[in-house]
Amino acid sequence: MKSIPAEPQPFKAHFGPPLVENLAQRLLAVHPAFPAVTFIADVTPQLAPLELKGRVAAIAAGLRRHLPPDYPAAIDLLLAILGPPTA
Repeated sequence: MKSIPAEPQPFKAHFGPPLVENLAQRLLAVHPAFPAVTFIADVTPQLAPLELKGRVAAIAAGLRRHLPPDYPAAIDLLLAILGPPTA
């Protein structure tokens, strides 16, 4: 029996609450002081009415508010949660 393929989701759906939660958990793993619950509560409610660029901007602004204010330290945390490079 053939399965019915799921309806394709718009690309903006990849920038929703699951991504925010994933970012929070990854940051918490490398920086235990990261306010994961606050970050999620701050960013998630903003996303639903936004299109792709707005969602990206909201997530970036939330990261800016909740990561350490020292830019190099914040960048180091973001680099620490990246996966391995792809070829």
